[in-house]
Amino acid sequence: MKFALVIIDMQRFFGNMSTAPLANIRKLHAFFIAWRDLVILTQHWHTEDLRPPLKNQLVKKLGPENVLKTGSREWELIPDIWKMAKVGVSAE
Repeated sequence: MKFALVIIDMQRFFGNMSTAPLANIRKLHAFFIAWRDLVILTQHWHTEDLRPPLKNQLVKKLGPENVLKTGSREWELIPDIWKMAKVGVSAE
């Protein structure tokens, strides 16, 4: 049976909310890499074109000025997570 580690939306925008689990993510990532299992990273984003009608619930709630725009600094992965994605090994 194959397994996968899915790391969801670990971006600068969510930094204050998402740094606490980094130690566990590092351990899990190292384990999955060692066993050559699949690691999937996701990034939440919105295009630059955020004109009405706004259909996305998060954009409606936060407003277009407060969401992740592709390519912005806040859209980038947290540095430790980026290291994992870039080299495919643990960031430790």
